[in-house]
Amino acid sequence: MTESGSLTAAQIVMTEPAARPVGGLPIGSGRMGTLVWTTSGAIEFQINRVDVFAVNRHAAGAHFPGPADYGGGCARVSIAVGGDPFRAGPHFAQRLSLADARCEIRGEAVRAACWVAAEDDVLVVEVTDEREAPAPIDVKLAMWREPEVGNGPHTAAYAFHQNRGGIAVVQTFREADHYCSSAVAIGAHWPGGEVTVPDERTRILRLPAGRGARTILVASASSWDELDDAGAAAERILCRLAAPEARAALERGHRRWWQSFRQRTFVDIRSPDGSGEQAARDRELFLYHMAC
Repeated sequence: MTESGSLTAAQIVMTEPAARPVGGLPIGSGRMGTLVWTTSGAIEFQINRVDVFAVNRHAAGAHFPGPADYGGGCARVSIAVGGDPFRAGPHFAQRLSLADARCEIRGEAVRAACWVAAEDDVLVVEVTDEREAPAPIDVKLAMWREPEVGNGPHTAAYAFHQNRGGIAVVQTFREADHYCSSAVAIGAHWPGGEVTVPDERTRILRLPAGRGARTILVASASSWDELDDAGAAAERILCRLAAPEARAALERGHRRWWQSFRQRTFVDIRSPDGSGEQAARDRELFLYHMAC
């Protein structure tokens, strides 16, 4: 939580943009997750998974490039809406509901809501543009490293793909008997999207301008078996959620899961100096982090 945030009524509210990515608000399903932060014109995510490892205990050794495992991170995603509607000022607010793990961002005539489905590996981003002259939406999928790096027998590689109406990236780690792959696939269910290639680390899906609400899906998958295609698994999630009724059912299931989770336990702590109430809020935030 940033200095500009407060935890009230099961919410964290930020009245100004996070100064750094680590100041973003967390959403996740326990398998897939991200912090959510903003620049003046974009909503930013880093797609992470708890089951993605660059090495295992048998492979990690002298050849591993760095003091810590750089697994976990699957891709960077940025959704640029044009202009600077999320700049600091009276129009900006970012709010995280601990009740249903839903993050909402409000800017000048543009707002967004995002959540990682509790029972599926997909980030749902709903962007609503109410400007008189809306801009195209640029969905950027990016990686941090060169397409292939190696150190001794250790290799980390990735490749981009275009899917039906979207883009995807599949990364693979190999060393000795260790194999782990991950995939991030992005889909937007309206016509007219175009893919551009700014550089070897980046792909951009440009979606035509339009007023009103639109949904972007970011699916992820992983595999420790070379016979299991993580890229195909992520694509299947997008295909399954192509219909609006499927996405509506996904959201209903998400809300039910979080309601059930919160009903498992309850405490009411009060004290004259307010420390009891603060302890109750800290506990609620801890439980939220544990679940997401």
